[in-house]
Amino acid sequence: MQDPILTERDLEDIFSGRKRPKAITPLVQGIIFVVSFLVVSGLVFVVMNATSLRQNFLFWYNYEYKIAPVSPEVQSLATASSGTGSVSLPVIDDNTLNLPVINVKAPISWEVPNNPTPVADGLSRGLIQIKGTALPGERGNVFITGHSSNYPWAKGSYNNIFALLNKVVVGDMVEVNYQNIQYLYKIKEIKVVEPTDTSVMNSKNESILTLMTCTPVGTSLRRLIVIANQVYPNPAANTTFNSQGVGPGLPKVH
Repeated sequence: MQDPILTERDLEDIFSGRKRPKAITPLVQGIIFVVSFLVVSGLVFVVMNATSLRQNFLFWYNYEYKIAPVSPEVQSLATASSGTGSVSLPVIDDNTLNLPVINVKAPISWEVPNNPTPVADGLSRGLIQIKGTALPGERGNVFITGHSSNYPWAKGSYNNIFALLNKVVVGDMVEVNYQNIQYLYKIKEIKVVEPTDTSVMNSKNESILTLMTCTPVGTSLRRLIVIANQVYPNPAANTTFNSQGVGPGLPKVH
């Protein structure tokens, strides 16, 4: 048997009492890679969606931790929906949606075709109502959508307009001004659907408003749907809506 050959480094380790570090096993290397990947991915997600995440944190701090007082606009809409006394709605501009419980007041582009280019263009300027769904004052489904988050480099001032839509609850009020007529809606249902579920754009013989955005915030995995009944003016006076095609899928938002 050949005698083992000791290198100079081996001799130094022996006489110095120093132990050579153990080699990292493939399992440990794999764990380090996975952890590093998750950390980097998390940081990228936070940076890409910083504005929306900040809005969600401030809402939690102000309304669930600090318990901020109810705003006068929220009180005004709640009073108007109660049916007691004369109706006095907050004054908002024409072609505007007002959802004061999450501090949203944004312009609406009407009858936007459900195609990627006009949808993206309309969303850069605010909220959009999808062509083929009802308009306020018609018995049908007024379908309005907006971004909950978007790429930091995307143009427009409304990339996070619906970042807090996940904070509304049943009973909250939504105000819409269309052709200088004020409409008031009361939220009755909140749900999450797949991006292919176009049933949420369908109209029946009822006057409702549907708001949509992507969820969870910062992804386009699913769609958050908020449905509200018209409570003012009296929906019995609404005109008939002739339902039209609205496209093969839900509008693409972020």
